[in-house]
Amino acid sequence: MPIDPDHLELVKLHDPYVFDERFVECTRECDTYEEAYDLVEQEYKSVFGKRKYSNYNSYRVARRKRIKARHD
Repeated sequence: MPIDPDHLELVKLHDPYVFDERFVECTRECDTYEEAYDLVEQEYKSVFGKRKYSNYNSYRVARRKRIKARHD
């Protein structure tokens, strides 16, 4: 049975950096960052059955740490 390529893309959301990339993509489609985050969380939950982050603020803090670590 062939694996759906769209499903494979969603599985990649497990990687926090891929999650961040998808978030940035969604910010172009959504009115707010929180809406973009919720959209990516819905995609993540459709594959893994749970949320990756507890809420938007938790995600925002984790993302900021990743960005800061890249620039140090």
